[in-house]
Amino acid sequence: MAEYQILYWKDLAAQVRARDGSSQVKKVLPERFQQAIDARAALEGATDEDSYLAGWHWGDWHTREGDAATVLESVVAELEGYLARILHEGS
Repeated sequence: MAEYQILYWKDLAAQVRARDGSSQVKKVLPERFQQAIDARAALEGATDEDSYLAGWHWGDWHTREGDAATVLESVVAELEGYLARILHEGS
């Protein structure tokens, strides 16, 4: 059993970290996530440092079956699939 947590800019994911009894792992999401965050920040006018930094927060910890590395890769894959669907629907 492992726990994972997602770092967001507002509601857009940027990083995932996971932990179990013996390890902690983390992964920054691919560049397209940061591009989406930057585009949204520009649209909302959150381009000054204070406004941009205020948007960052960690979500709650969630529990999932598996070790930390397996859970991390699973959550990252789900987030990548979600972003791909959103981008596809928007085109």
